[in-house]
Amino acid sequence: MWQFYCIALFIVVVGLLLSPKDHNKKVLLICFGLFYLLQALRNPSIGTDTHSYIDIFYYVKYGGPLTQTRYEIGYIFFTKLITILFDDPQFLLVITSAFIIGGYALFVYSKSRITWLSAFLFFTAGLFRFSISGIRQNMAIILFLIAMVFLQKKQIIPYCLLIILASLFHSSALVLILLVFIDKIDYKKLKAVFIPIGIIGMILFPLLVRVFITVLPQYARYLNSIYNHGVSLASIMQFLISFTICVTCIVLFNQAASASMEDTLLMKLVILKTILMFLAIRLNAIDRLAEYLSPFEIVALPNMIAADKVKTNRPIIISAVIFAFIAYASVWYIGHPETQTVWPYKFFFQ
Repeated sequence: MWQFYCIALFIVVVGLLLSPKDHNKKVLLICFGLFYLLQALRNPSIGTDTHSYIDIFYYVKYGGPLTQTRYEIGYIFFTKLITILFDDPQFLLVITSAFIIGGYALFVYSKSRITWLSAFLFFTAGLFRFSISGIRQNMAIILFLIAMVFLQKKQIIPYCLLIILASLFHSSALVLILLVFIDKIDYKKLKAVFIPIGIIGMILFPLLVRVFITVLPQYARYLNSIYNHGVSLASIMQFLISFTICVTCIVLFNQAASASMEDTLLMKLVILKTILMFLAIRLNAIDRLAEYLSPFEIVALPNMIAADKVKTNRPIIISAVIFAFIAYASVWYIGHPETQTVWPYKFFFQ
């Protein structure tokens, strides 16, 4: 864990020393450049599913039937292309890491008003850990973030086409088609009823699961897997951190001098993420759907802090955020050693 604390401290120091302006390209390049090196040069033992992706690399390279795997066809053909160009599976990690980390960096640069704080949240709130393990879904998330550019411009067809492309890497992305209706959702009403919505969702949970499995039958296997082992401390912790982000953003958003359409959209997505994390207490696999909305949390919180009209509150709020997420990450890593596959970190040559 000492490596984790050193990197977290490094991000804070770099952010405070080199970022007299909140939106700083140099800080972004340093932080996400470090994330890229850690991902691209990692040992196969780093990341829960890294070994599985290396196994499928060799499976595809040596002529395994492409349609007889559980992986989506888009990812299989992507892997096939990599195997044609390279013999070493480390290049798979190098290339996918460039796409994933590059995508997150561009998203943060284009959306965050305090880039170093978004980088800190990316590292400590769980997205960095998840991006190392879930290669397919993170590729789908990056395609979704690109698609959101079109959705904000109300260009529905390009949005839907990109979501379909994302589903070829992780089929759960198809659910994101529903976001074409997000403009129809009134923020004030959603803010007022998101807790009752979560409770109703919990009551109707068996019906919702049946609908979900009907739409995406390949995920029926999760019902009898480690992703459905009942209420767990991990799922409660993840809900509480999303709920805390959500409530903090709502409070700061209400105090903002003005609200842009983009900020309002961010708030809607943060609230939807919280609702999904509440439902994930019942079925842990739902947190995979919620992960699509995680990037919006790491820009919404800094943006709401930046928009707070009481500027003297900012150092206090940022200090509280740093302490809270270091504490959250510490409790997560100490309390869930079975998921501890990133630290201690090792390079591929070690």
